[in-house]
Amino acid sequence: GVLAGVGIGIAYNVVIATVSSFFPDKKGICSGCLMMGFGASALILGNVADAMFKSSIGWRATYIALGVAILAVLSLAGILIGKPTPSAPKANNAQSAQESDREELTSRQMLCRPSFWMAFLCISFLAAVGSSVISFAKDIALSVNAPETLAVSLVGVLSVCNGIGRIITGAVFDVIGC
Repeated sequence: GVLAGVGIGIAYNVVIATVSSFFPDKKGICSGCLMMGFGASALILGNVADAMFKSSIGWRATYIALGVAILAVLSLAGILIGKPTPSAPKANNAQSAQESDREELTSRQMLCRPSFWMAFLCISFLAAVGSSVISFAKDIALSVNAPETLAVSLVGVLSVCNGIGRIITGAVFDVIGC
């Protein structure tokens, strides 16, 4: 759990930062699409892994096969995508005035600000609630005697709606300039 969590955190941050640099003027919708992909991949890969675990190949072979497949996909994607070309986003006068008011902080200065820690706690609690609901959605549906096929479908609907909400929120942030 620790290794997987750290690995996901590192990969997630690298991907968000890298892909956002391809679209500097649309960071909100870009990160929203990435987060939807992150959630959708868990739904898809989770079902594939579950089927592989239940098959005769076992959990060790499943982990090795998935690791090799993911390494191959990521390596190919890294080669094909390449590096972003730096380009300054076009900004109107109000937006450029707002950006000039922003304060450049070092990581240490950011960590010393109460506003950082309030945002950190808020986002952590929101993520915990979201993860809890998604993690237990099937069990919650089954606890009210829903058929298993409906419970699995509800998890899929929840994941898709979660992803759509991320894209919409990202697009709204792009429009309002956050």
